[in-house]
Amino acid sequence: MKGDDMSTLIDLTGNRYGRLTALSIAVRAKHGKSTMWLCLCDCSTRTIVQSQHLRHGKIKSCGCIKKGPKTKKFECFGINQTLRKWSYFTGIKQHTLYSRINRGWSTERALTTTIKTSE
Repeated sequence: MKGDDMSTLIDLTGNRYGRLTALSIAVRAKHGKSTMWLCLCDCSTRTIVQSQHLRHGKIKSCGCIKKGPKTKKFECFGINQTLRKWSYFTGIKQHTLYSRINRGWSTERALTTTIKTSE
């Protein structure tokens, strides 16, 4: 498990990296190059990513993270709203809500956990 060349290929099949699941090798590595993996994102988009970018957390989605949560609607207390509107209603910055949800927090926890301020 030292590298990505053909003699020490690390099998990533089925592993999850952020919103991506590694499906299969798309391009085998040549000496000194990184193997490319076909991945399926949670948004159903397929994308090809270098194995080192997956393993080191540089790539976590097909790009939908950058576009998604700001327009995606999140449900809490039976109400569906965008993060922008939830930010307005809760007084919590949109960036903070986005970061919390991106780190795996439930919508309810992200919206109801108060921000600690120093006195």
